[in-house]
Amino acid sequence: MKNRLAAVGALSLDTVNFHNGQSIGNVFGGSAGYAAMGASFFTDVLLISNVGRDYPGEFLNNLNSSGIDTTGVEIFENEESTRFSINYDEELVEKEGTLVDLNVLEMGVRLPDGTKEYRYVYVAGNDPTMQLSVLKELKPGQVKAVSTHMHWVKEKPELVREVIRNSDIVFIDEREIRQLTGIKQLKKASSVFFDLGISVLVVKKGEHGALLFQGDRVYPFIAYDRLDMENVDPTGCGGVLVGAFLGFLAKNDDMAEPLNDKYFKALAFGLVVRSFKIEAYSYTRLLDLDREDIWRRYDQFRDILLV
Repeated sequence: MKNRLAAVGALSLDTVNFHNGQSIGNVFGGSAGYAAMGASFFTDVLLISNVGRDYPGEFLNNLNSSGIDTTGVEIFENEESTRFSINYDEELVEKEGTLVDLNVLEMGVRLPDGTKEYRYVYVAGNDPTMQLSVLKELKPGQVKAVSTHMHWVKEKPELVREVIRNSDIVFIDEREIRQLTGIKQLKKASSVFFDLGISVLVVKKGEHGALLFQGDRVYPFIAYDRLDMENVDPTGCGGVLVGAFLGFLAKNDDMAEPLNDKYFKALAFGLVVRSFKIEAYSYTRLLDLDREDIWRRYDQFRDILLV
């Protein structure tokens, strides 16, 4: 089995609206696309998605130039691409009411031959019916990672729980876990997920960082990006964090010696790559980012975490 990552889910065209009236439209989006970008700094990535006739070839070319395998992206010439319209308040927190047009993604994704040979498979937050369909095609021994989305947590909570029950690693926003469990205290809410059989839980807290849960152990992480930079566009930050986390795990599974505290380090790298993404609109900052930039910032972040 290949110690690589397959990312399954949305590639979208996003419209992002800010509190000051500024709006950017038809930009690169989709949690699977951002995850593939985040992972590409660490490991080989296969991206699996559907796009329509309106999807810019430039976006696919940029993904290929980043070393991402897009042979799993199917183009439907008679369909429209998935679209999201996202609104942020003055604190760059996503407001309620994100508009979702799944369009071509409603047809379900087709896993390419060889997907079952990828050790890590990430099924991005989407309609849980689609997520379950993908998860059930995978085989024992593959590490199944999923994320959630508030839209589906509210619309289909029982199916979201079923997705979690069929997963190993779960990434969820703090608002979503409270909504799904009805429990405000995050440590107690996490126990609901572990009762469903998962092994690792990452609760994303936006500008406040993230929490890493392993059973009864919890590791709090601050976010790096508030220390020395201006936040510009948080769209896709969660996907980038997930991708970098899983890409780091896949890369280090190839090491001769097991890595100590690998989940701890994976989340630190996830937060570091996320901190670059938020510096510019859409995926533009990631396109000129190199591994040396990431490692330098990781060294700074590690010093902060160890104080």
